[in-house]
Amino acid sequence: MPSELYAVVLQKVVVADAAGVPASALTDEQLEKACSSPEAQAGDIIVLAGCPQIRNLSCLVRLESTHTLDISGCTSLKAASTVPIAGLK
Repeated sequence: MPSELYAVVLQKVVVADAAGVPASALTDEQLEKACSSPEAQAGDIIVLAGCPQIRNLSCLVRLESTHTLDISGCTSLKAASTVPIAGLK
């Protein structure tokens, strides 16, 4: 057993909330803009759940602190747009 335990607080960012729209209405253009926001830049957990209009995730590459991505319900994604973010943990 370890003698010390460390806790890390992670910041969760719901991209649709950051963009000011319902998840079902979030577009690629709004995602691109949200990726540039300070809030998203500091996010450890990025949530795109329920965003069926999203097709391109390439802007997520710029989010260096991100290690978890929730894309459940994103049914229109282009497979090629997920390749650059494959390094997420």
